[in-house]
Amino acid sequence: VVAKALPIVRPADYTSPVERLAYAAMVSLYERAAPLDTFTVAGDMRRAEPEQIGNENYSGFLVGCMAETPTYVNVESYARRVRYCATARQIISTASDMAAIAYGRGLGEDQTEEKMLAAAYSAFESLIRTGNAVQIITPKQAAQDYFDVLERRQSGDQSIIGYPFGFPDLDRFCALRPGEYVIVAAEPSVGKTAFLGSLHDRLAIEGVPTLFA
Repeated sequence: VVAKALPIVRPADYTSPVERLAYAAMVSLYERAAPLDTFTVAGDMRRAEPEQIGNENYSGFLVGCMAETPTYVNVESYARRVRYCATARQIISTASDMAAIAYGRGLGEDQTEEKMLAAAYSAFESLIRTGNAVQIITPKQAAQDYFDVLERRQSGDQSIIGYPFGFPDLDRFCALRPGEYVIVAAEPSVGKTAFLGSLHDRLAIEGVPTLFA
């Protein structure tokens, strides 16, 4: 079930050093496709941090965790709880840093409004980078991105305009664009393979990398 927890929680999200070490060991073993049990996890923990936590009985700790966990079925719910608490701690820490900035701490003798705002924005950006939050884009950046797209369209950039299917009826309504996931579905023996083969050939002629398997 490590694969279910990986997209949600990271080792740094745990406050307890031994819990953080245990989860990091499980992630490492999983990524190496190595056996994952109390013996291998405890061994990986000892190799990773042989002195940081002292003579911790890693195997006993892991067995205790297993005994206290009702079921592995709820692992995603547990992971989301850990992540929620970690995010709350990050917000509290950032809020404390921004309050200190507002009081002028760490700004030096030249405590200008610009320096204060820059320091506060830097603290906020740090919170966004360390969390799994949606990236925040300023209106200025959004407008610049939009005008960049317009300029690329005017210059004939096919990655923006889209690549034609090669079938006039389709080309009037849509185009193929990078990053899009297109599903071709129909009943058996109506020409799906022939259609995709034709599309593959046309894109290849246009110099677009294609794979037909």
